[in-house]
Amino acid sequence: MASNGNSYIMVLTGVDVTDIGIGCGDGSTTGSDLFLTGPMPGLTGTVNTIEVSGATPSTRIFFVHGFQDGSTVVPGCPGVTVDILNPKLDGSAVADAYGDVSLRAFVPGAASGRTVLLQAVERSSCTVSNLVTHTFP
Repeated sequence: MASNGNSYIMVLTGVDVTDIGIGCGDGSTTGSDLFLTGPMPGLTGTVNTIEVSGATPSTRIFFVHGFQDGSTVVPGCPGVTVDILNPKLDGSAVADAYGDVSLRAFVPGAASGRTVLLQAVERSSCTVSNLVTHTFP
């Protein structure tokens, strides 16, 4: 996480989702069931990991965060949204042969008391994970 005015955000790339074109191949959705967990250990002052299971093997997964719930359209995926207002991209990684993927980021102590909303998007199928809400102690 890094300071952004009064907010603390997990930053790997820190760009607006609408600026990167994480759109899907054909605008359709599939039966993929992305399940996001984390952050682990969920503490400040250390590296935290967020994980996704249920991804299509060998597919790139994009991780986003924000601080306010809402609805933001996923670029290139008509009718598909994340449940975060003005999400920022934390980074991406490729799922392994089992459909599992994770992302790690350092969370500074200054993030203590802050609540972050997290989701993941599978590019090739326009599939969005569950929403994870976490308040750092």
